[in-house]
Amino acid sequence: MKDPETSGEYWYSYYAFHSHGLLPSQFASLPKRERAIIVAYIKIKMEKDEKAERQAKMKSKSR
Repeated sequence: MKDPETSGEYWYSYYAFHSHGLLPSQFASLPKRERAIIVAYIKIKMEKDEKAERQAKMKSKSR
């Protein structure tokens, strides 16, 4: 059996739980299309956060 911690689904359900309280069982029971939408939203949020973090580091270095 594949290690669940190496599964992308595991990490997305972990993020959904800690960010929005969505239980892993609720995430797993969603239709495939809805899970894909949540994954896309998480990716967009993570990219936005990473960009903001890079910009903050650039600002602090320029001071």
